[in-house]
Amino acid sequence: MGHRRIAYITGSAPLFELTQREQGFRDAMAAAGVPVDERLIADGHFRPRIARQLTAAFLSEDSLPTAILCATDEMALGVLAELNARGIRVPDDMSVTGYDNTRYAELTHPPLTTIAQPAHEIGTRAMQALLRQIAGKPVSRASEYVDYQLILRRSVGRVREA
Repeated sequence: MGHRRIAYITGSAPLFELTQREQGFRDAMAAAGVPVDERLIADGHFRPRIARQLTAAFLSEDSLPTAILCATDEMALGVLAELNARGIRVPDDMSVTGYDNTRYAELTHPPLTTIAQPAHEIGTRAMQALLRQIAGKPVSRASEYVDYQLILRRSVGRVREA
């Protein structure tokens, strides 16, 4: 969508999933030839209130981001709230994305673009591994990856020309 100045709000726990999400952000930026501004990466502690405060801080930068990506939909709700309070129109003035495709993502204004992961499949695989372990069977310690799906809604738009 032409965005080059992109902020990223991560979570605070050293969870493998969050590390992978941030690495995916960094890899995508590198693949697109877009530099990562470390001042625009911050820890939202999984809290919408903190994500809202971070958004306010991002907006005080000399060069505003044109998009804010969040490691969870819940933090994206805080971003949307702050942008709305400041009269910044999503996606006309700034784009916002979340992650998890929570049940609230389609109820926001505008509906939130997000990443969906197959929670049922993840739970099934985890339970199968647990049952194998309980039965004394070998369990692989290797990470397993599942497909995700980008759910395009209306919180992302093309970057506006300056």
